[in-house]
Amino acid sequence: MKFFLSNFFRNSFVRFFDRVEVFLHFSPPLSLSPSPPPSQLQQRNSGEDVEKEACFILGLLAIKQEHQHAIADAGAVPGLIALLGRHCPTAPPPSGGGPPPGASVVRRAADAITNLAHENVVIKARIRADNGIAPLVALLESPDAKVQRAAAGALRTLAFKNEENKNVIVEGNALPTLVQMLKSDDPGVHYEAVGVVGNLVHSSQHIKRRVLEEGALRPVIGLLSSKCGESQREAALLLGQFATTEPDYKAKIVQRGAVPPLVEMLSANDAQLQEMAAFALGRLAQNADNQAGVVQAGKSSFRLLLFFRERASERAGSERAKRKRKKTKKNSFF
Repeated sequence: MKFFLSNFFRNSFVRFFDRVEVFLHFSPPLSLSPSPPPSQLQQRNSGEDVEKEACFILGLLAIKQEHQHAIADAGAVPGLIALLGRHCPTAPPPSGGGPPPGASVVRRAADAITNLAHENVVIKARIRADNGIAPLVALLESPDAKVQRAAAGALRTLAFKNEENKNVIVEGNALPTLVQMLKSDDPGVHYEAVGVVGNLVHSSQHIKRRVLEEGALRPVIGLLSSKCGESQREAALLLGQFATTEPDYKAKIVQRGAVPPLVEMLSANDAQLQEMAAFALGRLAQNADNQAGVVQAGKSSFRLLLFFRERASERAGSERAKRKRKKTKKNSFF
């Protein structure tokens, strides 16, 4: 398998297709009537189908961490990176409609990179060393929303707790495009974008400042009212992080209308959404000038107190249950 994957990707599937053509050439005919030679478009589509399925299989295998290094050692990383260049983000869409040429292959390649790099510091470094971040940044500008989502998902994984990759992404001029993606009407696009930005700014004050300088604050506040609960949660977490940049930003976040939607999120049925809203409001309330605004926003102080009271009650109940289990176990003869 290692030999197959190595040749399959290092030669960009060319040798593989040659072998298939030779096999078909010497196989007995299935029909007495000769078949017309395949067109150039048919050949291209056939090749893309094989590449797409190969990327899909690699992505599935890479879900298990024990497979990640075996796949990378077989030479898959350079091959996947090479496939990212198949799709030109600035190319005009096909006249007949449908996805741009190579879009499906690129999307599957980006997904495979996401799975390969998941919680794997060594492979994250290998992708960076093989110049795999730049083509992913370029794909953020794709007119195909699926390609945008896949590229952003890969960058999100590569940026997670990795300062070197964060800096490469930022220096590769990804921030302006990511800020535009935050404004997208496609929930999948703005969810992945806010996820990338969140991983970039985490524990990185200098990147946080650059993100805010690019104008990310207003679209992030806008995501608090998104119909996508995951985007709301990520946006609330991000605002809490923005609030630690400089004292002035706490006031700016409140002035731009972040408090009312955060207060509404405290009444959501999603516990994680409530926690992120409380986290952001708590950070904002650390500024004395913001406290009056937080209190005035629709009984927010009451809702916050109710939220924390419920959480304290849950924790107390959990502790009582633990003590009861320990007591039962201690008194048991078995």
